[in-house]
Amino acid sequence: MLKVQLRNLKGSVKFPAEYKLKTAKELYVVEMMKSHRLPPPGLGSRRSELIQEIYRSLNNDWNNLPSEKKSIYRDEFKARREHHLKKVDDWIFKHRHTKIYSDILEMEKRIKSLEKKELKPGEEIHEVKDKID
Repeated sequence: MLKVQLRNLKGSVKFPAEYKLKTAKELYVVEMMKSHRLPPPGLGSRRSELIQEIYRSLNNDWNNLPSEKKSIYRDEFKARREHHLKKVDDWIFKHRHTKIYSDILEMEKRIKSLEKKELKPGEEIHEVKDKID
């Protein structure tokens, strides 16, 4: 529940969305997936199976990609990540003295403390998880 509230708060104040890609390999797979034509989702569609097959194939293709091409994707990944971090830094600089920013920080601290919280005797794992989600 806290994570949903935090996501909604960040969205309402146009905080830059999280950059989801973690590696240059992921960037390669995402970019290559765009070139595949997939059937529309629906009853009897093999869409999810096809996506999984293509994803596995592209992961293998990355391993066989020449180092020059990998370097291009690594540079592009680094540039995109730095651009995203700059957007976040700019937002924080602009809002660093506002109540919204302090609310975001407080919610993030509460989430982290709940994630690290040790279970008390008799407390169930899902009770702690429900507070976070």
